[in-house]
Order: sequence, then structure tokens, then C-alpha cells
Amino acid sequence: MDSGKQLLMTMTGEMHQPVRLYYEVYDRADVLRVFAKLRCVEFDREQKRWLWLYQHEAKPLKFATSYDAIPRQRRYPWRVSLATR
Repeated sequence: MDSGKQLLMTMTGEMHQPVRLYYEVYDRADVLRVFAKLRCVEFDREQKRWLWLYQHEAKPLKFATSYDAIPRQRRYPWRVSLATR
């Protein structure tokens, strides 16, 4: 039975599940040092947030659709997650 409903999927083949998690950071300087070492994390100055991008260290993560299976023209760095101040 087709109800006409469609499921929103991510680029990597998972169901889109909007979630908002809150963390309490006890050592902000330490977290910033770790972020600075990662090439898959970038700071978005305009929005004042950190972006975790599906590139560099994040590429080996296992998703339903692998990084290599995504057409090259669509492999622009997309957001896996974000963190605000």
C-alpha cells in the first residue's frame, strides 16, 4: 500500500533525523586544541559555530553510501554535525 509519504534521506543514505544534543564542556581550551588538529573540523565565523565535515579524517566513517560512491561533482564538503558556542 503506497500512502504517498516520502522519507528524507541524507547524502550518505541514512534517514534524516534532526537531533539537538547539548553538552557541558569543562575544558574549552582543550576542546579547541583538539578541533585545531582536525582537518575535518572548521570554524564558521559568520555563524559562530564549528562544523564537522565529511572529509579528511571523517572519510573512513561507515555510512550506507560510501564517500567513493558519491559522484565527484557532489563531493563538496558537507556537514556531518555542528557545534555552537
